[in-house]
Amino acid sequence: MTGTRSRRELLAGGLILLFGLIALLEGRRLGTGTLFAMGPGFVPMALGVILCGLGLAIALTGQTSTVDPHAEPDAPDWRGAVCILLGAGFFIMLGVHVGLAPAIFGSVFVAAMGDRTTKLIEAVGLAAGVTIFGSILFGLILKIPIPVFEWR
Repeated sequence: MTGTRSRRELLAGGLILLFGLIALLEGRRLGTGTLFAMGPGFVPMALGVILCGLGLAIALTGQTSTVDPHAEPDAPDWRGAVCILLGAGFFIMLGVHVGLAPAIFGSVFVAAMGDRTTKLIEAVGLAAGVTIFGSILFGLILKIPIPVFEWR
């Protein structure tokens, strides 16, 4: 067994850093403006700076781990990935046909069921809480152009 830097954390940090650099370049191309008269590139540049900082922090503070080079890797758990993708699909499908609140509930519930340790009542509670918060924030406060409830 040897002590090695976590390759997963290096790759994750590098990927986040790459996205941050892309956001910085695109934001710079769009023009930033000033703090009081923000241009279209201001937010992408600010997020790019944050992403670059996070990417560097993740990559540089990666923990060393004791790795057995002969150990078999764990089999991937596809349930989580499939449920998250299905959750996004549910949001799109339900958002178009029944409104924001059912779309949020359905997508969060399906995504939560991707974790094998999640109980049904926990997934329902999480979905209900996020639905209430999301409906108030996006439907009532920010007034996005998706009705909270609409049956088609």
